[in-house]
Amino acid sequence: MTQEEFSTTYFGCGMQAIYLGSVYAIVTINVQEKLFGLYDGLNAEDCEDQDVIWVRCENMELVK
Repeated sequence: MTQEEFSTTYFGCGMQAIYLGSVYAIVTINVQEKLFGLYDGLNAEDCEDQDVIWVRCENMELVK
């Protein structure tokens, strides 16, 4: 995802991303830094702060 795409994308509940060939839940974003907080567990509601993988938008793609 480019920074331009990040800036024009609406983010909502239940979104997923592909990172390093695996699918992750998007549990949070950092708009200022254009970062995604990803979680690879089964239930995103169980995600703790230490479980979040921070990824630059250019290094992943949204699941469509």
